[in-house]
Amino acid sequence: AYIPQDVSLRFPLSVFEFVLLGRKPWFVWGPSPSDVALTGTVLSRLNLDALAERPLANLSGGQRQRISIGRALASYPELIICDEPVSALDVAIQAQILNLFMDLQEKNNLTYLFISHDLGVVQHMCDDIGVMYLGRFAEVADKVSLFTSPAHPYTYSLLSVVPQVSRSPKGGRVKLLGDPPSPIDLKPGCRFNTRCPFAEDVCRHEEPELRKIGDNHFVACHLVRDGLGPHQRDGEWKG
Repeated sequence: AYIPQDVSLRFPLSVFEFVLLGRKPWFVWGPSPSDVALTGTVLSRLNLDALAERPLANLSGGQRQRISIGRALASYPELIICDEPVSALDVAIQAQILNLFMDLQEKNNLTYLFISHDLGVVQHMCDDIGVMYLGRFAEVADKVSLFTSPAHPYTYSLLSVVPQVSRSPKGGRVKLLGDPPSPIDLKPGCRFNTRCPFAEDVCRHEEPELRKIGDNHFVACHLVRDGLGPHQRDGEWKG
């Protein structure tokens, strides 16, 4: 199932009808009794029974997101793709929805593919993380390895700007210079080479492959040697 980023829900439907759509399109033949019963069960799990007959247009942001989750759960999936599912919500509602995700995961044995730019949310939700740059994986690792020992310079730069009470990267906050290349006119070499202060000739001519550097830790960088990125070997960011 799929939970989109946009949960404006402008359909002229009630909450119950919209969640029922998660079972299957029913406009032509009508829903079966089992579809109706399973939809009611989903609404109960999300504590949305009282909203069942309310028009979608009369919902708050947090309620709309819960309805969107309900539609995804209505098909009783094993995998849910979540595309920035809390980016439009305020911090308090974000916390409620994320806790709901984790509770549903435990109760329904769900797997999430969580797409987000919010590293705090990613750290809270995910077991394994893939960091992408211009459509390619720069680094893939378990949560602990990625946040404590990022090997790719791009991953390190992302983590350096996450607010922390005690900032661990010795070089402090990293500011990347320049702009990303055009994704429709990519040049040879590593896609990050135009913004990486460590880039060498090989980085400008040969695209690195994603390779294993540790248990459940993979990186696409020519400059990672003996499991360490250039910023790790030198002790600080040189840009």
